[in-house]
Amino acid sequence: MNDHGIQVGGDATGNFVIGDHNTTGDVVTGPRADALAEARALLAALRAEVAANPEGTPGRESALDTLDDLDAELAEPRPSPPRAQRLLDRLSQRLTGGLATATSAVELAEKVQALFA
Repeated sequence: MNDHGIQVGGDATGNFVIGDHNTTGDVVTGPRADALAEARALLAALRAEVAANPEGTPGRESALDTLDDLDAELAEPRPSPPRAQRLLDRLSQRLTGGLATATSAVELAEKVQALFA
């Protein structure tokens, strides 16, 4: 019985191909532009609602800072899913403090998480 296989040793790194006329390259994926725009629009709406709360409202400033950080992360060419999730978790904590918002933070979280699914 023949045992066909490939063995690579040493310091070999990168893409390997077998056969003729093959090409290789790095595949980089990220969020779809339309889904990203939708999530950022929802984020902007939530930010406007949080900003409409009176100054001095508990959690207002920290929620605004977190929303700004999340927007900056989503504006990156390759947003980091773990960082976006940490910011969503922090935002959830900030918004449970009694800030009046009509835009659903849950909907925002679902849209952002779907970007990386």
